[in-house]
Amino acid sequence: MKTDDLTSILQPLKRFIGKHHLVVFITVGGLLLAVAVYALYDVLVSANQSTTDTPTSSVTQFDKKTIDRIKNLHNSSDGGETLVFPSPRANPFVE
Repeated sequence: MKTDDLTSILQPLKRFIGKHHLVVFITVGGLLLAVAVYALYDVLVSANQSTTDTPTSSVTQFDKKTIDRIKNLHNSSDGGETLVFPSPRANPFVE
């Protein structure tokens, strides 16, 4: 009698899987694929973060030569040298 009860309980499940086995298989496969892609993405991101970490304190000191070069720079509004364009070249498309 217990096997009859078990069979009657499992019969609807057997019918459901028999009808929808392809949908269940594709859904489970898609979910596994999504988890695998996410795991690979996570590994790649964590690998890149460990190699591109910048130090928290960076020393930014300029030597005297660099400071003098920066002081000698001029603004774009200052009158500067006039630009000398190169002489015109022959047009290769003219016959």
